[in-house]
Amino acid sequence: HADVDHFNAVPNLLDRFHVGTISITPSMYAQTAPATEALIKAIRAHRIPLQLVQEGDRLAIDESVELRILHPPPDEPTQSDNANSVVLEIATGGFRMLLPGDLERDGLDELLSEMPRDYDVVMAPHHGSPNSRPNEFLTWSTPKHVIVSSSKHLDIPKLEDASPASTRFHYTARAGAITITVHAHDVQ
Repeated sequence: HADVDHFNAVPNLLDRFHVGTISITPSMYAQTAPATEALIKAIRAHRIPLQLVQEGDRLAIDESVELRILHPPPDEPTQSDNANSVVLEIATGGFRMLLPGDLERDGLDELLSEMPRDYDVVMAPHHGSPNSRPNEFLTWSTPKHVIVSSSKHLDIPKLEDASPASTRFHYTARAGAITITVHAHDVQ
């Protein structure tokens, strides 16, 4: 979605790495803020195809990895930008991970109205903020690992209180970059 903290590094990454395609939502593409316009300009300057994605889309990486877009719906509501965040489910060899961006409000309501799912790893929506309704989200997703991406400590006890004791929490504010390694029967 169009929050600068989610895409401000992309122009520099385009200079450093080969990028085949960039996937965004129609609402992000329609943004007219200077930062999003600069992003689109950088993508075009590098001649990288833009792919618009929405709920129900599947993205191909290879035959062993499945990427599914769980949100936003095709008829994107005109609500807050956070509510239109892309929610990406990644599955491979029995491992499942969920990346919900800054999902909150109506968008979170829509996701939580779906059948609950079990995930090995989830990123806490909206950096673990109270607006992401941690109790409901963590009950719905039943993760083994929760990553909280934030430059500061949020209300960490509330996040951890919302999960079983077996759930492991990982905070970028404490650890910096976090790497998930998937093995045949284990996640590290």
